[in-house]
Amino acid sequence: MTSAQVVTVALVVAAVLAVIRFERFCLRDLAATRDVDLQYLTRTGWLACILFAIPVGGIVFLYSGKLR
Repeated sequence: MTSAQVVTVALVVAAVLAVIRFERFCLRDLAATRDVDLQYLTRTGWLACILFAIPVGGIVFLYSGKLR
């Protein structure tokens, strides 16, 4: 393996780990949010959005899914 390949693999692994951590953060935040504080979708809807639209679903949830 060349050094360029090693760097590429390291960057891909770092990016995947960052996305996994972000998804975990969003799911924990969803679990901690009360039902009355959710906007636009139910808890199940936000769960599906976060899990199936990675990472856009999490970003949308954090931006507009909760009352502030």
